[in-house]
Amino acid sequence: MTTTPSTPQSQLTFRQRFERYLNDTYRPVSLLGPGVGAALTQWTTHNPRQWGQGFDGYGRRFASGYGRNVISNTIALPIAYLDHEDPRHYRSDRTGIWPRARYALVHTFVTRKTTGGEMPFFSHIIGTYSAAFAANAWYPAASADTAHALYRGSTAMAASIVYSELFEFWPDLKQMIPHNRHSVFP
Repeated sequence: MTTTPSTPQSQLTFRQRFERYLNDTYRPVSLLGPGVGAALTQWTTHNPRQWGQGFDGYGRRFASGYGRNVISNTIALPIAYLDHEDPRHYRSDRTGIWPRARYALVHTFVTRKTTGGEMPFFSHIIGTYSAAFAANAWYPAASADTAHALYRGSTAMAASIVYSELFEFWPDLKQMIPHNRHSVFP
């Protein structure tokens, strides 16, 4: 569901939150982020090197990224509910590239409260870094420490910034894509 800041929204029930969790965690599109992340990691940093290259290395990186998403979303769900966060994405009503880009950046770390106003996006931040530390359980010993967990969490937050920017600007980008009846883009 996409909304703008000026769109009045109803309170989220726990059921609605849970349905959102299921969609964000288990829909086929939820595999896209871990798939791209695994490819970029394999292509650029090869982390962790012990997993090697090729399909086996990619598969391990993909499974790890998806596992971290599942853990992150599972941790975030009750936190967002208990501290009354509204985890829905809102597009800005600002004009201009820089004001909109800043809005998208800030709202990777700030979210709306269901009672009105804004607050730190605790559920997303805690979920992301908790998942990064939980991943120490399956990473090779050389990559299963605090420094590597903080790196994994920070790269996941950086990916969230990219997603937030894409979410903000996608309607504009979509209009630039030529459409014809044979286009693969909706």
